Amino acid sequence: MSRPEAPPRSLIVSGVRYLRRHALLARRDPTYEVRFADGHRMRIRPTPARRFQDLTGDALEIPIDLLARLVRPGARVCALGAGTGFLGAVLSRLAGESGQIVTIENDGESVRYARRRYPLPNVAQELGGLALLDGEPPGAFDRVIVARPLALLDDACEEHHVQRLLRVLAPTGLLLAHAEDLAHGHGHAHVVPVEHTPWALARPGVRGQDASGLS
Repeated sequence: MSRPEAPPRSLIVSGVRYLRRHALLARRDPTYEVRFADGHRMRIRPTPARRFQDLTGDALEIPIDLLARLVRPGARVCALGAGTGFLGAVLSRLAGESGQIVTIENDGESVRYARRRYPLPNVAQELGGLALLDGEPPGAFDRVIVARPLALLDDACEEHHVQRLLRVLAPTGLLLAHAEDLAHGHGHAHVVPVEHTPWALARPGVRGQDASGLS
């Protein structure tokens, strides 16, 4: 993953002020002092794997037009590997006030930032990995979105991880994940690649059921 171009030393976005500090060592990523609109302050360190939308504008892994086709008002959505919060903010807007969004991220700095930068009433931002889904009832979500490869969300990427994701989907729900992650271990789910992208859709149920319709 290439390193994004360094943003200006100081900038303000939506009332959030960023001040870049010089790295003590040339090879280290610079840190930023962040002052949020509510006055809270924290220090963040952008890296190629931890991207902040306000700083580099590339924090969203999944194309917005694909998310817009997938998420409708009122949807219950779980997003894993949600990063620094911009994905949750996009899903919040798409699902509307009647929707419910749960984001899961295993990087503590990203979650702490997301909670301050995007304090949205219909978004719960949780720190952890796939194990958090084990406490959810079957069929809890209409959409499950995995923004990063499953191997990056847990210590090991085992086949039953996909089954854990499918378990929390409603019968007519859809799972969006990297196609390589859905190539194995999807049981009786039907998997359909999203054309010209690295993503694929899966729907729980009988093999052969059409998962290509985004409705």
